[in-house]
Amino acid sequence: MSIVEEIRDLFRDTFHTLPLLILGFLFFFGTMTSNVGILYLLIGHAILVPALSFLSDPASNIFPEGEMNIWNTLGSLSSLTIILWTYGQSLGGGNNFLLFLLMIVPYILQAFGFNKSVLFFYNPIAMARSTVYNDEDSAYLKSKSGACAMLPNTSTPRINPSTWVSHFVFLYGFIMANATAIMNEPVPVQYKSNALSENDGKSNKIAERVNNRKKRSMMVMAFTTIIFALLLAARYLYSDCEGSFMYNAIPIVITGLAGAAWFQILYVDCGIRPADILGIIQGMVSPRMADNPIVCVGA
Repeated sequence: MSIVEEIRDLFRDTFHTLPLLILGFLFFFGTMTSNVGILYLLIGHAILVPALSFLSDPASNIFPEGEMNIWNTLGSLSSLTIILWTYGQSLGGGNNFLLFLLMIVPYILQAFGFNKSVLFFYNPIAMARSTVYNDEDSAYLKSKSGACAMLPNTSTPRINPSTWVSHFVFLYGFIMANATAIMNEPVPVQYKSNALSENDGKSNKIAERVNNRKKRSMMVMAFTTIIFALLLAARYLYSDCEGSFMYNAIPIVITGLAGAAWFQILYVDCGIRPADILGIIQGMVSPRMADNPIVCVGA
């Protein structure tokens, strides 16, 4: 085997196992550094992503053969409760928990014989396609190779979207919310001194550092979006493990928003410093240090 083939196989294997590598990195780095943001993100991957993945599967239908299935019911209700609570809490709680009323829609329609997943009923594109295509046909779903599962050949893979895409999109949503929060952080309060010239100098330095912080945030957002778009396009174009992109578009948006909502909960409760996983905030210093020399800090 030539070195070119070895490099190709390395990239291919890395691409197929990317979510596992991300989860492994989050676990290792988060526990070694006790980074609250990374550990919190890992919890989101461990709870919210499986919940969303289950809701996109026909197994979330609580009336699969016209009669209520207790295990499907427990899994579907708990998963949808977790997701709607996350959205409601990220929006500030209170009246926003009226989102729980959305739980009524899929279960009423499933009771009337619509044998579809929960997320199908929140997906207008899927409803429009259902008149021509049956993207949740059991024979079609079972035709996918076991190698498409999160852990290859251990279970029947989910494809609308796959667990691979769900983990990747959730991470993207979390990172984008992180970068947006940093970019919108208010300008630090300047501590006044008796000398006007000294105050002007500090104001200029603070403004410069705020501009640098915003530029770094925008660079992270742009670079992350480019990488995300390229990998997602490669997944749908060159992998046989995904369903129709048109069918999956709305679930992908829902998953990305769940990642952003998960970040928002930590950000509101704990502030930006523990929530930041990008390391930008760690480079920000107090305005009191505006005149002090700083080494290796890109604030």
